[in-house]
Amino acid sequence: MVIMKLAKLIVILSITGIIHAQSHSLASYEDSLVALSTNFLHPEYPEELKKEKLTRFESLLHAVLLNTESVDYPFSQLTQVSKLQPPNKRFRLFTWFTVHPWGYKAHGMVQITDSKRKKNRVITLSEPTETIKSISNKSLDASHWLGMVYYDLIPVIQGKNTYYVLLGFHGNDGLTHKKFIDVITVSSNGTIKFGAPVFIQDQRTSHRVIFEYRANAKMSLRYNEKNKMIVFDHLSPENPSLKGQYQYYVPDFSYDAFKLEKGKWIYKPDIFTKNESENKGNEGKKYDLILPEK
Repeated sequence: MVIMKLAKLIVILSITGIIHAQSHSLASYEDSLVALSTNFLHPEYPEELKKEKLTRFESLLHAVLLNTESVDYPFSQLTQVSKLQPPNKRFRLFTWFTVHPWGYKAHGMVQITDSKRKKNRVITLSEPTETIKSISNKSLDASHWLGMVYYDLIPVIQGKNTYYVLLGFHGNDGLTHKKFIDVITVSSNGTIKFGAPVFIQDQRTSHRVIFEYRANAKMSLRYNEKNKMIVFDHLSPENPSLKGQYQYYVPDFSYDAFKLEKGKWIYKPDIFTKNESENKGNEGKKYDLILPEK
């Protein structure tokens, strides 16, 4: 194990040195990242080869993101990876899935820049080995990541501070999928934290909101910028007797929301989406993982 970690570190350091020496070649490094990630979502691709490509991909991406010139690089060809960045470019969030016979595995990195862009810091996100209890009410660090692909980021300014709401998809198991409304904050020293007590529902405050539903259903969860609301499908069991069995939960054609009010997100049940054109431009923000056909 120690030898493997040392070997991986040597790979990262060697790639980092090359990239800093050849920063003009970001496009060619992107081509390599695209090639390595091509089969991440193919469950029948040989596991050993996928593991090898993932290791090389993570090492190369880590090294590329340390290069200060990469802060403004779009990585537009890297379609297997979600890339989110706030307007202030304080950080950029990279998340992606690999799919295996036993299910989904999420991976992520956060690129953090200082105000003068003299250097970058790259944090690898990792899921804990132990089960996290009461996850709706906990702040979590990068080593206790909940493992999802994020598809939207909403900056919220509170005085001199800013936090960022994340909408994310979790592959979960073969029976259910999950979606999350979460929060990421970046401290002045470059550390990150997930979750914040900003969601209020039925006079209870939580750090994040979690939805679980049948795996082959499609749940809409998106931000309506005009009304400052996160709008989502209300989920119900297909039969009242199935309450609590989330593999039977599906959208019931009604909508709820969390509305931003004075820096907090207040639950609004059964909203009326009178004009769906108000959400134009957000149609793609309903992420559900679609696997390639066999």
